[in-house]
Amino acid sequence: LYTEMKERSKRGELRFAVAMTSSKKIDHIGIVPAVNDAMRRALTRLNVHPEECMVLLDGGLKAPKKYLHQETIIKGDEKVYAIALESSAAKVMRDEKMRNLGYQYPAYGFEQHKGYGTRAHYLAVKKNGICLEHRLSFMQKVLSV
Repeated sequence: LYTEMKERSKRGELRFAVAMTSSKKIDHIGIVPAVNDAMRRALTRLNVHPEECMVLLDGGLKAPKKYLHQETIIKGDEKVYAIALESSAAKVMRDEKMRNLGYQYPAYGFEQHKGYGTRAHYLAVKKNGICLEHRLSFMQKVLSV
């Protein structure tokens, strides 16, 4: 699906943007402001007029107020094809990032658990400590268990 999205994007049939935020920034400003900043950056990359476009959001997200036409849909990735596509693109890009981190930090198994809080991930952290990619605000909870 992601490959098809990229091909259609190259042909001008589809536009999408994904923005990620570093663990350091999340620790600095908090998860909600970091998600909002990433959303703002992705919308900016699309180069749309905020007063002319419709922004569809999943869960409890809200776009910046300048995007006049927006709708937040609970379980939107299950109900709205456009949200599902963007969710898929974000997941593929995140998984790719985690595979790359697996090469950088082989002791942690990022390529397998993709950074999620699995037992294997927690055991790797307890054995090796944290690396630069871990969110300190989250890992303090893990390390104290």
